[in-house]
Amino acid sequence: MKKAFKSSTAQDQQVVSTRSVPIPVKEMYNLSNKPPPLNILSKYRDDHKEGLKFYTDPSYFFDLWREKMLRDTEDKRKEKRKNKEQKRCVDGTLQREVKKVRKARNRRQEWNMLALDKELRPDHHHTHSLHRGATCEGSLSPEMRPVQIHTVTYILHDEVNEELT
Repeated sequence: MKKAFKSSTAQDQQVVSTRSVPIPVKEMYNLSNKPPPLNILSKYRDDHKEGLKFYTDPSYFFDLWREKMLRDTEDKRKEKRKNKEQKRCVDGTLQREVKKVRKARNRRQEWNMLALDKELRPDHHHTHSLHRGATCEGSLSPEMRPVQIHTVTYILHDEVNEELT
């Protein structure tokens, strides 16, 4: 069985330590003011976080900057969308026509009407009747029925051949 790899070089884990800080930086650090005692006010916070952490957190200002940038981008996006909608409204009023909306079909009523006999159907369903006095499709009052002048009978070719033989 092989042994696991072990590096021979020792890594220094303390890249930045108090001993490696340059002397001018140490002097500036010692001359600077200490942060205010904001930990005293931490007990009054609703979120139970330390107040000093907000004051000394280096990423706090980056987060503020990032929020501002996101807000600005969102505002620009909203303004662009608003301008686009206004342009569409101005252009659309000149070119847009009012389209005729067709009435929705009620299939249940249609099938119920077809289920009824022709004489029982209401008049409003069949408005395409050709004669006056027609109450519904196929039924005319006796006075208004057309007089049948000619009757035409169609005979199939096979039937004629059978009768001849």
